[in-house]
Amino acid sequence: MFKKYEFSFDAARKCEINGREVHHGKSFVWGIQCNSNYDEFQKKCISINNLLHNSYLNSMYLECDDQSLLNTIYQELKNIGEHTLKLKTSYGFLLFDGTYWKVQVDKVISCAHFLPNVEKGHKCGSLHGHDFAISVLLLLAPKGSLDDLVTTVLEKLSPLENTLLNDIKGLENPTSEIFSKWIYYKHKSKIINILEVTILETKTAGSTFDGSKQWKSHKNFDMECAIPFNGGYSGHSYQVTLGIAGDINLDAGWSIDFSVIKALFKEDYKIIDHHELGELLDCKEMDCFKLAKFVFDKMKPKINILTYVEVKGLNNETWNYKPW
Repeated sequence: MFKKYEFSFDAARKCEINGREVHHGKSFVWGIQCNSNYDEFQKKCISINNLLHNSYLNSMYLECDDQSLLNTIYQELKNIGEHTLKLKTSYGFLLFDGTYWKVQVDKVISCAHFLPNVEKGHKCGSLHGHDFAISVLLLLAPKGSLDDLVTTVLEKLSPLENTLLNDIKGLENPTSEIFSKWIYYKHKSKIINILEVTILETKTAGSTFDGSKQWKSHKNFDMECAIPFNGGYSGHSYQVTLGIAGDINLDAGWSIDFSVIKALFKEDYKIIDHHELGELLDCKEMDCFKLAKFVFDKMKPKINILTYVEVKGLNNETWNYKPW
């Protein structure tokens, strides 16, 4: 079980563009994942974010490239407890846990495919297509070049653009689970140290392969809810994610059909979406943790490979509920 917070600030810094040093401004988006001392982490992060907002970073730090900036924030938080920081970049995300630097390279590719092994009448059996969102999480070597690593990964993924995936050897049944495994083994090397590959066919569903015997998949649901507030009511839009992990059915090419997850969640979704959560969760103030636990307890008997429920709610806070 852990909690995530997201923050943003606007700042300027000096950087090199086309061989020239220029002053450059942007909005920085960063976040933290922690599994203890939540309130203390949040309070300190807000203080750091306020300090950085509307600042000129070069006047504050000797080095203010992405890695230096993330390391500086980490050092200010390390006494509170273990945590991982994440900074949004032009290529995806940069992550740091105090020991390892990780790089998430994101690329959207447009491809066609069909699933030949689904039952007759299943919509995915027809030739169709997606803008597949591919995320490759890599371990950055201690003296490795961040720019070179990102460029190499993007070049490896580019040939997939505008193809029929079924025509590629190993992707005759290109489910997102099989596709993520194919990319993992096709491009993992001593230079490209891939930790995991995530494929999103749509914004609400995706699968991840990390080299283990089990695949991880998730399905997102948006909910519009009334919540108790100051003795009355307010409202908020929540995103609830059901996460599963399990072996895949070799014929079908997935652990569970995303449409099955949606169908199994349908009745419980109805009692949450467009309803008031205070009475449902027995709370006088909205608690995303309670909502995540409520959904997990409802769905675990229906989906035995359910491993977590995540709720993104107020103030850019996300609770990940995993009871073991």
